[in-house]
Amino acid sequence: MIRLLQIVGSIIALLIGLHLLNWQQLWQSASRIDVLSLLLGLLLAVASVGLVGLRWIYIVRRIAPAPLYEQCRLYCLGTFFNSFTPANIGGDVYRVLALRSWTADRSVSGLLAAVTVERILGLGSFLAGYLLALAAHMAITRGEARHLPGLLLYPAPPALLVLLVMVLLPRFRLDPFLPLRFRSGRIGGRLHDFELGARMAISANLWRLGGLSLLAWASWAATVLTIGSNLNLNLPIATVAMIVSLTEIIRLVPISFQGIGIREGAFSVLIGLAGGSPATGFVVAAVAYAVMSLALALSGVVGAALGLIPQQWLAGAANRVGVNSPGEQ
Repeated sequence: MIRLLQIVGSIIALLIGLHLLNWQQLWQSASRIDVLSLLLGLLLAVASVGLVGLRWIYIVRRIAPAPLYEQCRLYCLGTFFNSFTPANIGGDVYRVLALRSWTADRSVSGLLAAVTVERILGLGSFLAGYLLALAAHMAITRGEARHLPGLLLYPAPPALLVLLVMVLLPRFRLDPFLPLRFRSGRIGGRLHDFELGARMAISANLWRLGGLSLLAWASWAATVLTIGSNLNLNLPIATVAMIVSLTEIIRLVPISFQGIGIREGAFSVLIGLAGGSPATGFVVAAVAYAVMSLALALSGVVGAALGLIPQQWLAGAANRVGVNSPGEQ
């Protein structure tokens, strides 16, 4: 029922957006799309998916030290499954269940911690990307912000606060907040495993994980900018990067399926407020997310292909190039 309501929400959002926009401008914008820009955008989108995959391997490799090729296969398939499930949880569930046999005690608590860390880093990358783009805009314009709409400025303080909380989270323990009668029981044990998994996920990896997160954000922003440049979006790079980041945050609101309709509408509205053409913004968002969907589909193809190759061949290839399993690196 929830999925059905989300699909209905996406359809309604798309219909409202298409109704409010100028159809002639929509067709004019769509007619400018060329194959070269689409291929470059696809390459950048694939790079973004790959960087997020590398980040996931660094997060989970100490918790579930599966061979590198197995980590890649499971990530690619999980990423593909995320494309068809509400809130992108299908792939997360798949990865947790598939990697459970590689954990020390076959417990899912540590893997759930790894997924949680990944989700927090994903949100943090868009918050940090937004703030970096805003700082770049302020530096370029020498502090001039009056030409920016309020919707691009107001999120700065809460974004900074949320990032600060994320940075401080590893320093807090959950035990003190748990009632005494639960601390030594099963719930306390699972909570301890979860905290241990979270520490293992970020231990000695925090700067690396942060760097990969920002690179993945930059690749996705570059995807949208490439398509926007082809469609004559005609807005400063920093402004578009801010809009890309805010759109990703807005689409996390679970009122549509995969954010379809909401993401295109939000991007279009923000582009219009920033002085661009809302119709062009709608087309840019629709094409960019279609390109990302293709990149996710290719991820599924890669995952399926890795599953067809005999593991002995993959292990032998990894040994020949000197690549160890994530748990051995």
